[in-house]
Amino acid sequence: MTGLFESISKSAGEQASAIDQINQGTQQISSVVQSTSATAEESAATSGELHNLAQELRDVLAKFRLKEEPAAGQDRGPLAS
Repeated sequence: MTGLFESISKSAGEQASAIDQINQGTQQISSVVQSTSATAEESAATSGELHNLAQELRDVLAKFRLKEEPAAGQDRGPLAS
């Protein structure tokens, strides 16, 4: 009978150890998920900022106009080669 109790006690200890390992793994997964979520939020914010900056750059560049190239055979001015 003592052997049976020792076996049950040993099995209970192993199960408790396994449960602790599962809990540690679950906590690590939770930490990674939270970190990934924060990184995704930062990436989304940065993407929005880049979109706004690109729009501002488009607006600034839209104010500049290049001179049209003269048609073939027309004088290009003193700097033409």
